[in-house]
Amino acid sequence: MTGDEVHDVKAAPELVEDIVGCVEIVDCGYDSNEFRKEMEANNNTAAALNKAAVRAFKPIPAPMRNTLTPDNGKEFADNKALSHALALDIYFAHPYH
Repeated sequence: MTGDEVHDVKAAPELVEDIVGCVEIVDCGYDSNEFRKEMEANNNTAAALNKAAVRAFKPIPAPMRNTLTPDNGKEFADNKALSHALALDIYFAHPYH
């Protein structure tokens, strides 16, 4: 979305604020230094991830936050609380074997 100049967590609100009736796919995750530092400082726990994710995604308008498809890491163990906090559905991909 930003050509790697700015990670999506910071850029997303600006990029979607004027969009109406459109679908946006945002790849947002551990490429954010702030997000990564917060997770590492809190031992990569589910509670730390939820706190950081809520702070990152709340600025995005609720109608634009429909689903989240994370990896299958243990830090997503409390995904029900995250789903509730952000009012979105969370889906997990099946890994290829």
